[in-house]
Amino acid sequence: MKENEMKRNRYKMAGKRIALAGIIAATAISTTVKAEVDISELEYDLPQQKVPVSNTPPEKAATGLGVGALIGAAVGGPVGAFLGGVGGIALVESDEQHQRYIAANEQLQQITTDLKLAKFELEDAKMLLKQQEERDAIKLASLQNDLMHKQELESEHNQAMRAVSDGFTMAVQFRSGSSEIEQHYVTLLQKLAGSLAVLSDFEIELSGYTDPRGEEIPNLELSSKRVDKVKQILVDAGVAKERISASSLGEGELMCKLGDTKGYQFERRVEINFRFISEDQGGRLAQN
Repeated sequence: MKENEMKRNRYKMAGKRIALAGIIAATAISTTVKAEVDISELEYDLPQQKVPVSNTPPEKAATGLGVGALIGAAVGGPVGAFLGGVGGIALVESDEQHQRYIAANEQLQQITTDLKLAKFELEDAKMLLKQQEERDAIKLASLQNDLMHKQELESEHNQAMRAVSDGFTMAVQFRSGSSEIEQHYVTLLQKLAGSLAVLSDFEIELSGYTDPRGEEIPNLELSSKRVDKVKQILVDAGVAKERISASSLGEGELMCKLGDTKGYQFERRVEINFRFISEDQGGRLAQN
């Protein structure tokens, strides 16, 4: 009797286990279909510490729980169903972490590629800038060389002009008793003024003369008029009046002997003397 009763008890226990496994499996299937498992219910409190639940979305956690529970129930009964459900959730979370890792790795690779491209572009820009700087340096050196050569030529030209012109004298001659300047002398004076405008380091001295015939005072006045006419032509042609000095000598300082009437034509003149001005003299002249 006791043996039969023990068998009946074992059958009852086995039936209860099968029923419990069926309930757990049915619950897992229902949860998977509805996807309404509230994971927040898995939170529980420990002394001075709250254990947070997973960040896995509820629908994915439910899927993992249901699938894991079914497999666990088939293999290990009720205990297997519980452990399988927990393992299913962990498997889903592991897969999501792997996907996030892949996405982050792809983003990192894209950033690395962009940085390499930017580095190459920067190197190209540096190389182009260096080449441009080299071309500019060559061009600048060429311009400086041309400028130095031009300055040397101008210096040599000015020195030659100074050597020829310093102390050089030319004369404008007049008819007897007249202060009018002949046209060919007007043209000559205008050309001379154009050259003197460039050669600014020369001073001009005008000296007026007459022949010895006539009275001394009228001759002195006539020589002054002749000087004024020459000076006015030079000024009108662009020579600064500050660069021109004038003196009237009349019949003084004759070049020919008295009575040499043929030579008197050379006495009726205005002499133009050129004198080189030093830098100090030029500065004082400009201030005056």
